[in-house]
Amino acid sequence: VANVEESKAMLLAELKAAAAREPAPADYLVVAEAESPSAQGGGEASFPANKTGVRGTCLSGWNNRGHWVEYTMQVEHTGWYQIGLKYCVEGEEASRGVLVDGKAIHPDLEVATLPGTGGWSNGADQWSLVPLALPGFSDALPVRLEKGSHVIRLVNSAGGGMNLDYVVLAPVQARLERSLVEKP
Repeated sequence: VANVEESKAMLLAELKAAAAREPAPADYLVVAEAESPSAQGGGEASFPANKTGVRGTCLSGWNNRGHWVEYTMQVEHTGWYQIGLKYCVEGEEASRGVLVDGKAIHPDLEVATLPGTGGWSNGADQWSLVPLALPGFSDALPVRLEKGSHVIRLVNSAGGGMNLDYVVLAPVQARLERSLVEKP
């Protein structure tokens, strides 16, 4: 186990070094609102407007195993990014498969496990914004994206609910916080 963790830590360090050599612009963000998927399959999500702390509306009713949603995102600058999800879930955790342009970001991150946030944001703000990271790590897994259109697909891999407010591509060097994305 120690060798696997060391290997992942070395990979993360190598990717961060590459990201430092070819960073995305420091103030550049690409945000896809969850209520505007470019496609979905395996179910039919709803888009409630009554959630506390949400930007506009959100995606809900994404509970069936295999139900997927896609977001087509236009990237104006080639560079290294982190992928963040603003979500809420009442239970202990939610699992979602993550594909970029039809491929896993990394073999160890085919499915992201997102910790419970304490509720569905019904009357209280229970949203969390997290970068996608390798299991056991908190630092974002850097992803290199060319200028152009990219499709982010999120797949409900285990069944169970999760509300989604948005997907964000942010520079690797950015501190991913809601205030960064949700500027007045």
